[in-house]
Amino acid sequence: MSAKKPSVTIRRGTPADARGIRDAHIASIRGLCVTHYSQAQVDVWSSPRPLERYRKAMTEKGESYFVAAQGRRVVGFAAWKDEELCAIYIHPRVAGQGVGKRLLEQAERDAMRKGVRRFRMHASLNALPFYRSQGYRVYRYAMHPLRRSGITIRCAKMTKRLTKTGCRLSSA
Repeated sequence: MSAKKPSVTIRRGTPADARGIRDAHIASIRGLCVTHYSQAQVDVWSSPRPLERYRKAMTEKGESYFVAAQGRRVVGFAAWKDEELCAIYIHPRVAGQGVGKRLLEQAERDAMRKGVRRFRMHASLNALPFYRSQGYRVYRYAMHPLRRSGITIRCAKMTKRLTKTGCRLSSA
């Protein structure tokens, strides 16, 4: 008999979540991006970043974070700033369960409450079907550099006009 997994809750991320965010970030890249990118690209992309990078993004750079938590474990996150959706990464364990959609909707609602009317982003190729299903459209493909490694990944630059009907407004 297997124990029932705790449900996934979405909440605002804090600097104390940095380790869980980083772990979900790495697991997502290694588990979900290998179908569209080379092992060399995945290795550079998923190399651990300092925890301070995530903390500073929240406290000094003005990024708003939301985390998906299963019990006390972070299994995904979304980050946005100004009109940019900076990131959504989901642990492979919860992929396909609506967690990414819930994080995206929460980020969109939060942005709309703060007066943002359009999101733009760089989407990995493996995530294109997800973002298209959520109303995002590709306006250009580009090469995105991975740190200072000299390695790049192909991505899709996408945009979406945020509307009250496109993202149900509710409190977080």
